[in-house]
Amino acid sequence: MSADILGTLRNHGLDLSCIAAHWTAGYDVVKNVNEFQPNFATVGFVVSYVVVALCFPILLGLALYAVWSLAKLGPARKTFSTILIVGFGVPLYPILAFLTLAIFWIILGVVTLGVAVALPMFCAAILIIQLRGELSVFVDHQREMNQEDELVVEYITFVQLFFGIVMGCLSFCTFGVLAMALTLLKSPLVLGSCVVHGVRHSLPAFTESGNWCPLVFLVWCFAFVGGCIVVILGILVSMLVKLVAAGLWPAYVFTGWLRIMGGRRRHDVGPC
Repeated sequence: MSADILGTLRNHGLDLSCIAAHWTAGYDVVKNVNEFQPNFATVGFVVSYVVVALCFPILLGLALYAVWSLAKLGPARKTFSTILIVGFGVPLYPILAFLTLAIFWIILGVVTLGVAVALPMFCAAILIIQLRGELSVFVDHQREMNQEDELVVEYITFVQLFFGIVMGCLSFCTFGVLAMALTLLKSPLVLGSCVVHGVRHSLPAFTESGNWCPLVFLVWCFAFVGGCIVVILGILVSMLVKLVAAGLWPAYVFTGWLRIMGGRRRHDVGPC
């Protein structure tokens, strides 16, 4: 049964083996890329455990300072409380921190995996539903326009379309490549300007953060790296947009000129 279905699809021009081969190639590319970057859950667990371990002396000192600052306790009870905190806190703190962080990052990894699987399906379903609704409105509107008697249809001939495509290809190969090259040449200047602008406007945050300066610096480092990645992606998208626009826009304008000139010529000649 499955062989008959595959044969029918292949006869209609849909070769599932080709689709499977492309999917496998894409999966291999993503897998090779992931091999060079660490697992976020492992990195998060290691970093958070190191931070929690480094914070233990500070937390222990603050706890002892709070105990010895109690006004209603005498020296004996403060000493006994100190012995309990040091005796139980020192051995239990790393164990409890390890278990808590391990559970947290395992749950976060599972949730992230679930989101990675369910989110594309949800977004695809929402997109299809939205497009289906918009398409229904568009089709109804076009049907109403077709029923109007005074509707003027703007058309072009295949010859005009051919010359428009030729003009688009010529512009794509000349002005498109030139615009993309200029964007690539000025990209270091754009990246450097964005970095300088972002650093200059983010420096006051360090002076206003006070005791939170280390945490603000850590967040700033992540924001700095993320901002640089966004700027680089923006430059790449700009290059592609200019390259595509250099081919489509001249072809569209040139075809419109041909249509206008053809309409005027037919109007001047008149009926034979």
